[in-house]
Amino acid sequence: MSKILYEVYKNDIKDSESVMYGKWYARLKSIETMSMTKLAKHISEHGSVFTEDVVEGVMKKFKTCLLEMLLESKKVKVAGLGTFYLTCECQKGGADT
Repeated sequence: MSKILYEVYKNDIKDSESVMYGKWYARLKSIETMSMTKLAKHISEHGSVFTEDVVEGVMKKFKTCLLEMLLESKKVKVAGLGTFYLTCECQKGGADT
């Protein structure tokens, strides 16, 4: 059974303009950061006909090609996972020139 861990906390950051002060929020918690190697092993143990090294090789190639496509200003949609695309953040207030 899957379970998503979280903790509840109270916002104690006082800001005269903030309506969030004193309110309660949930924050997700992680218990581990899995490496690509460990994820490849996990995938190969789930009835895959591919060995851990083959799965990891495909994942590494996916990562390389995904970055290549993003750097060519393309979006990449992976069904059931999401759409990958680049974003940018501008400085508040803009620039003079």
